[in-house]
Amino acid sequence: MKLNVLKPTQEKLDRYIFREHNTNRNQTRENRTIALFVEWIELYNLTKDHKYWSKSIPNRNKILEEYVDCIHFCLSLAYDYEIDLTYTTKSKTKRYKPKSLNQHYKTLIELHSNTLLNPTKTTYKNFISHIVNLGRFFNFTEEEVINAYMEKNKINYERQKENYWYEK
Repeated sequence: MKLNVLKPTQEKLDRYIFREHNTNRNQTRENRTIALFVEWIELYNLTKDHKYWSKSIPNRNKILEEYVDCIHFCLSLAYDYEIDLTYTTKSKTKRYKPKSLNQHYKTLIELHSNTLLNPTKTTYKNFISHIVNLGRFFNFTEEEVINAYMEKNKINYERQKENYWYEK
């Protein structure tokens, strides 16, 4: 996935939010990292992979929507550390291939902890690339992700104008 094309759009949204809330990238980095953690846990919950007791089928559109919430924070943090998401998401690069979604999430928990304890470009790149690669696990196309991202970006601006606090 060529998500670098979305970085300028995310940077514009970030600048808008920072200005509206009188803050900046450095002051919000840890909060955005934790927000990314919360978003991928919400995504995981929607997949129902761990819910062996559930017979309901996960909703692919809702999973895509939550995945895109993760992508917003990935792009924002990638901007902070000048991470090239084209490189991070090349399909020909050798990467970790989980056998299950549970395995992927266990790895993400470890990577998230590393990122919080040792916030460097390398730890962020590893964490972000694993989240981005979840899109492949769910078989989302680049077009689906970009379109869903752009739609959610509009919603994010609307929420800012409406003094969004929390709604689900």
